[in-house]
Amino acid sequence: MDIDQQLRRRLSQLGADQDDCVTTSQLTGAGFTYDAIETLVERKAVARVFPGVYLIGGAALSDRQFKRAALLAAGPGSALSHWTAAAMHGLLEPNPSEVWVTTPGYPGERTITTKVPVAAISAPGTVQIISSPC
Repeated sequence: MDIDQQLRRRLSQLGADQDDCVTTSQLTGAGFTYDAIETLVERKAVARVFPGVYLIGGAALSDRQFKRAALLAAGPGSALSHWTAAAMHGLLEPNPSEVWVTTPGYPGERTITTKVPVAAISAPGTVQIISSPC
């Protein structure tokens, strides 16, 4: 097995339970250095979705990957919320260009934009992150 196959297998195992999305801390925890992560980006083995969040292999995010990457970017304890949650329960039509996330312990609100296109719209998507009162 050559190095590229071993690398692809390691990356695949890391992202298997997270829709092929991983964080910088997960990559460094698996032994990748920051320089190695930059090399992965340059070689297109991973694509930077948000600061600190990567998509393994793909060039565009599926709807599920977009939501997963948003949750990873927002941090531990985050949950899909507002219009995104309502659409997941069939109460509203889904909006493939935007994901709403609520996160504990983050003051205020922020908006982040994907650096990888969302497949359903062939354009970057946005994530609205708001803090939870707890």
